Amino acid sequence: MFITAPKAELFLESIKSEVEEIIASGQNNSARELSAATKQRFAIDLFPQYFRGDIGAKIVFVTFNGQDILVKNRVKFNNFDDYLNVSQELPDRNSIIEDGSLGELKRLQFLETFAATKNPDQQLERFYLSLIPYLPVKSFTLSGFTLQILQPYVDRVLNLIIEFPRDYVIFCGSGFEQLLKPYTIRKKDLNIQDESDSSPKKLKFTMLELVYQDRNFKVGITHSFTSLGMSAIAHSQYCKQLYDAF
Repeated sequence: MFITAPKAELFLESIKSEVEEIIASGQNNSARELSAATKQRFAIDLFPQYFRGDIGAKIVFVTFNGQDILVKNRVKFNNFDDYLNVSQELPDRNSIIEDGSLGELKRLQFLETFAATKNPDQQLERFYLSLIPYLPVKSFTLSGFTLQILQPYVDRVLNLIIEFPRDYVIFCGSGFEQLLKPYTIRKKDLNIQDESDSSPKKLKFTMLELVYQDRNFKVGITHSFTSLGMSAIAHSQYCKQLYDAF
């Protein structure tokens, strides 16, 4: 992929240095330093998964820690070009199903449903970003992360978002609302009711208008996309209302 955007070029150069360090030494010093800073153990012998898909795509999804199937299966690379080529591929549904990761499958279902809202018959290009690209030894939490620790990761994500024209930017997880608060100039909470069973549930998402480096743009924050009890109908309605909110 040929990149002419300066912030994207810097992003890829920083990833290249990290990947080449792992190829040469078998260890990732950035993951080691984050483990020490947060007291949360991240695997130092695995390649990070910063993103999947087309870096210039119109639809962007951001998660705290994607725990990508490639990382969990300890995929190895011999050079940066191989790593980059695989990162530019979209997540593979069959591999996620075979791995048995219910949380990852729910995430992928939400992303696919939202992307298909615009045109159900078209495979839209999309870009998945992980705020923290390293695989935790145990389940990922924000325990040990301060705003100071998270700031460079937030800056990296926002810089990539504003580097290209985007139509839809979705942050997956309610914790992003606090992280984005310094840049928020307008906020609106939206809810739908899932009445598919005897215990109706309120499903929430939030629209934010942000200003970052003198750029105004809208983002959505999903609070309920991984709800295991969400019906297929409510899932579709949730994605449609979030889509329409843009």
